[in-house]
Amino acid sequence: MLKDDRIKTKRKSGVTLTKLVQKLLKEIRLFPDNDMPAEIRNIASSLLSATQHIEQLRSDKTNFHGKTNEDYLINDPLYTYFIVNSVTTVGLLLRSLFKQKFPPIEISKEIDEFYDMDDDLPF
Repeated sequence: MLKDDRIKTKRKSGVTLTKLVQKLLKEIRLFPDNDMPAEIRNIASSLLSATQHIEQLRSDKTNFHGKTNEDYLINDPLYTYFIVNSVTTVGLLLRSLFKQKFPPIEISKEIDEFYDMDDDLPF
């Protein structure tokens, strides 16, 4: 989503998931601030908090990064389902909000007609 040309803030390599979500929320004007109703601000803050905790779980409690025998690893399927579904929910929400703010660009009928022309090219 942050690669879209209509987005002012561009993605940089090495940026954390939390920072990416913050940038996206700013672009779609849902980043928590005092200009929005307290309830909306609290939900937006909670979304950022959930993103931060998902990032921490991935980094600290899974095998994605090196672990020692003393480190706690998530191995209970209930936690796995909970986390995967949480990540999916957050991702789908952000995708839906992004599509509302930045609808897909539709190709004009003229361009479609141009590419459908029979120009007798051999390829």
